[in-house]
Amino acid sequence: MTIGRWMWVCVAGMVIATVPVVGPTVAGSTLVSPGADLVGGAQRVHPDSTLDLGGDKFNVFTGATLPGDTWSFVVSHTGTPIEGTMVVAMYSQVWRHTDGHLLFTYQLENKAACTALARKGNIKGYPSVCGIIDAGILDYGGDEAYDTGDILMLYRPNSGGDQLAFQFEALDSQYQTKVERLLAPGQTSTWFYVETEATDYTCGPTTIMDSGESAHGMQVLVPIPEPATMMLIGLGLGALLIRRRRG
Repeated sequence: MTIGRWMWVCVAGMVIATVPVVGPTVAGSTLVSPGADLVGGAQRVHPDSTLDLGGDKFNVFTGATLPGDTWSFVVSHTGTPIEGTMVVAMYSQVWRHTDGHLLFTYQLENKAACTALARKGNIKGYPSVCGIIDAGILDYGGDEAYDTGDILMLYRPNSGGDQLAFQFEALDSQYQTKVERLLAPGQTSTWFYVETEATDYTCGPTTIMDSGESAHGMQVLVPIPEPATMMLIGLGLGALLIRRRRG
């Protein structure tokens, strides 16, 4: 099926969009605090100074909406758990910049039927080869202050696979005590976003956790690394195989 100039392909439950490959541009002047590339192991935390969280701060987008002359909506998806004991839903969206690179937004709903507080989650599909330009919260209300449902931490772990991790908890920078703003049953988080260098997207699984309870396998929208990057990876693996055969 073709919609305008963009082609959509569904294969085995995966949705792929084909878009032109053009260099990235950061989101815009309405972002508060410096940009935050989530390199392996690096953690970014909420910028509200009253929380006194350690680490570099992620951005808060404070506009009324994403600017229409820069970003256009592409597609949305609702993921529900395949297995687990928590009753949640994970919403995801893809937005396209005018130069072709993609912004991914996420929102978690902890259903009223659930008895567990949502503590943290992992989204599969953010490998180290996938460049992240910026990350943070979409606060359409307009300030840096903590709002109910804000995540407190974003990071891409050094180990554990191609994940983007988000948490409703973090450590106090002075006393190293845990600051918790867990998502209660009946609450829906604010949207958080990851601006990537990717120009294509697909689906990847998400896990939501609390102590003793979890929800697994729900599908959300995630980036596909640049074709040029994937080609370099393929060439590198090919070279390793040749060296092993010669050895």
